[in-house]
Amino acid sequence: MRILLVEDVEINQELVQTVLTRAGYVVEIASNGAEAVMAVQNGSYDVVLMDVRCPSWMGSPRPSASAIFLDGKAASQSSP
Repeated sequence: MRILLVEDVEINQELVQTVLTRAGYVVEIASNGAEAVMAVQNGSYDVVLMDVRCPSWMGSPRPSASAIFLDGKAASQSSP
């Protein structure tokens, strides 16, 4: 299973990646919202774990967690 972790705090990235890798998952990291959108557009993930307070979402307001990724492509919708 491929997981994209969207997290801006490096120690949190390391902790989550270590736990998930030891559990047998393949983990890739995006440090901000812009990187997450690019990663989903260019890759295929089974799960996206997001820090919803992560900076650098492409504009304001930040997109809701449920509206960002649809069918492996980044959605352009944002939360009200």
